[in-house]
Amino acid sequence: MVVGLSKKTGSVLPMLPSYAVKLPTGDEKGMYYALDLGGTNFRMLRVELNGKGAPPKFAIKEVEIPAECMRCTAEDLFGFIADSLGAFLFWYPGKGAGEAPAPLGFCFSFPMEQKSLDSGILLAWTKGYANTSGVGADVVALLQAELRKRSINMKVEALLNDTVGTMAAG
Repeated sequence: MVVGLSKKTGSVLPMLPSYAVKLPTGDEKGMYYALDLGGTNFRMLRVELNGKGAPPKFAIKEVEIPAECMRCTAEDLFGFIADSLGAFLFWYPGKGAGEAPAPLGFCFSFPMEQKSLDSGILLAWTKGYANTSGVGADVVALLQAELRKRSINMKVEALLNDTVGTMAAG
């Protein structure tokens, strides 16, 4: 693992560090949202947590990524995701206008170098994507810009890759 996390080449299993260091305890309460982008689909989730081990309430929607969005600019891809999230929020609303931004978790299943819990620099598009931009950009900043353009009051609180997301799910 030390070799995989080092900047040296030669590891058969290269790794990048994650800033997600704490798992839920079961005592959390509130309404939370999540996006999971990877491959040809992405998922949107609203979960209501009621604490004390009470079962959560879920609303989930899976959306197919159109082929043209796998070849467009990063801004257009994140714009499509923001539009889809806006439609999801119509059916599964959270906080009202004027309130603090709704917390959003973002599982981004592409190689990225995280700089903090809510920041990650895209290293490469994979999984059949041939986007014309975005490499070297902060994917959270790209998503937040598209959410702002649409007046969607959400803030990415945590960015994860699919490995960390899978491990956190148990």
